[in-house]
Amino acid sequence: RGKLGPPELALSGLLRAKGTCWLSSQPLHEHSWSFAGADATLRSVNPWWSALSGQHLMWRAAYPGMQAIYERVRDECWDKEGPWGDRRQELVFIGGPGMTEEEMTARLNACLLSDKEMEAFTEEYTGKMAPFEMNFDGVSISMG
Repeated sequence: RGKLGPPELALSGLLRAKGTCWLSSQPLHEHSWSFAGADATLRSVNPWWSALSGQHLMWRAAYPGMQAIYERVRDECWDKEGPWGDRRQELVFIGGPGMTEEEMTARLNACLLSDKEMEAFTEEYTGKMAPFEMNFDGVSISMG
């Protein structure tokens, strides 16, 4: 990987973006990213479904409407080949005339872990469970 250049150029040509991302710095939690003009937000939300213990999964799925969400995620987003389950990058970009798909793809690929980094990450995080916590409608529950 090469140097990316100044941070202000990283999103050059991008008008709006949003989605779900999986960060190596906090890999047990889903993150929500939103970008529009000068405003950007990255926030940690619930743990990934695949990072929950059996008891944590049972409690989270019992919250009204969550069982259907879990089943949809299992059907549509689950990695059935590897150990990561629902952990993924799911981002949407809206660019202006100055943005090309090739440039944005190159910028995003530069953010990915190298093969060596991914190997170390896999060794450290395969099978690791998230702490028992849930966030629903602005209410946080933690047990430790």
